[in-house]
Amino acid sequence: MQPISATFHRTMTILVSVAGLLSGCATTLPPTAELAAIEIPSLPADDNNRIIAWVPRDRAPIQTAARAVLHVALADARKQAALDLCPGRAPLAGRLDEEISPLPEPAPASLGGYAAWRLQLTWQSGQQPCGGASRTEYLRQVSRHAPPWMLIQTPAPHVLLHRGAPLHQTAAR
Repeated sequence: MQPISATFHRTMTILVSVAGLLSGCATTLPPTAELAAIEIPSLPADDNNRIIAWVPRDRAPIQTAARAVLHVALADARKQAALDLCPGRAPLAGRLDEEISPLPEPAPASLGGYAAWRLQLTWQSGQQPCGGASRTEYLRQVSRHAPPWMLIQTPAPHVLLHRGAPLHQTAAR
C-alpha cells in the first residue's frame, strides 16, 4: 500500500490533467439570438444543401479528426431531426461531398473567433422528408440539433441556418 501523500499526489496530477483536457473542449459560442449576422465567404447559389463548419481545434487537433468530428455531429443531428419529424424512420440519406477540405481558419468573430478548422460539404439529399415536412423544415430541424459551430445553407430559396434560426449573411472581409 502506498503512503497517502503519494496516492494523493498521483490522484491530483490525474485530475489536473483531465481538467486541463476538458477545459479545452469548452469553446463558448454566442447564442443564436445574439448572431444578427455572420461573415462568411459567399456561397454558390445552386440546388445543393451546404454544411459550413468551423470545428474547434480543441475538439480536433488535426485535419482528419476535424473531418470525423463534423461527420459524426452531422449524423447525430440528422438522426435527431428524423426522430422529431418521423419517429421510427431512418434519417434522410444522400451524398455528401467535401467542397472545402479542412483549413486552419479562425471562426468568424460572430461565432467567437476561436481557432478552428473550416470545412464545407455539399449534401444532396435524395429522398423527400417524412411527416409532411418540407426539405427546408427538415434542414431547420437538423440545424436545431447541430453543434453551434455548424451552419446549414438550404437550396433555393437560400437560407443560412444556425441552431434552427435563419441568419443574415454578410460578405467576408
